[in-house]
Amino acid sequence: MREKIITGTRDDGEKTGPMAKARRWAGGHKTMLVCIGVGALTAFAAIASCRTGHAGGVKTGYLAGFPDGRTEGYAKGHDAGYADGLADGMEIAADAMKPETIVKNTFPVASHVRRLHEGWRRSPAKDAQIAALGKDIPEGYTLVDDQTRTRVTVR
Repeated sequence: MREKIITGTRDDGEKTGPMAKARRWAGGHKTMLVCIGVGALTAFAAIASCRTGHAGGVKTGYLAGFPDGRTEGYAKGHDAGYADGLADGMEIAADAMKPETIVKNTFPVASHVRRLHEGWRRSPAKDAQIAALGKDIPEGYTLVDDQTRTRVTVR
């Protein structure tokens, strides 16, 4: 069952209904409401001008698009020009990885002891190698052979 909204006036003559309360609140917050309205209209106008290429009634020729100026997909529908734009993006990525920007640094690493993962054991062949070298390595550790590592750096 709906409740009846009680409206009336107080002894001082001021109305007490919900609309009267809203009007009193709005009257006390005029500056804030005006700022919100102006901001919303400005945002709407900016979005509309970018989407249409017009700003303030003057044709700018600028359409919202990709950073390199391509506007496919915006002016003619979402899917228009999408494949071409994707191919261009791939070419840009390939250009960024030119061989002269990749630096390979190769260096030797001497044999060393390392800890094995929990529950892992070294092989009997590795035990024989450690015994032949005359080293005493506890369980849970293994000997890593000499090796050459390559560090690749992109500059």
